Amino acid sequence: MAAQAARLTLNHGIPGTISIPVTITSKCDFSVAPLNLTHGTMSGRQANGHQTKPYNLNIKCDTGTSVSVKLKGAHPVSGKTANFTQCGNGGLCELTFNGNKYNETMTVTGNNLALSITSTYHLKNPSSPVAESFEGSGILEIQVL
Repeated sequence: MAAQAARLTLNHGIPGTISIPVTITSKCDFSVAPLNLTHGTMSGRQANGHQTKPYNLNIKCDTGTSVSVKLKGAHPVSGKTANFTQCGNGGLCELTFNGNKYNETMTVTGNNLALSITSTYHLKNPSSPVAESFEGSGILEIQVL
């Protein structure tokens, strides 16, 4: 929840003014439970480009509220954007929402902002896949502006 203070000044035609402090508050509700994206079992070169089933998150806000959404890899990858994270020794996971977005400020319409969050696995070396179990992690940052 973000709050901004504004000062409203009224002048009633009398010398001087009256200042009334006003607080403008934007409020959104959404789940804060951990979200899990599972790649399951993948084989060899076919693993490259594998995308998880989406995790759907609905953010309920007043219409017109601005919301900043960012996905960041917890283990950044040199030379890649902030939404990539290490996934084992042989691959990278690319975290995105609503297609290929990872850093976006949006305006809520209809009291709801829907996010479809996925992970896409990329082999570091597609000609030489590494057989392994892996975990990756990231951060979903939601700011109500």
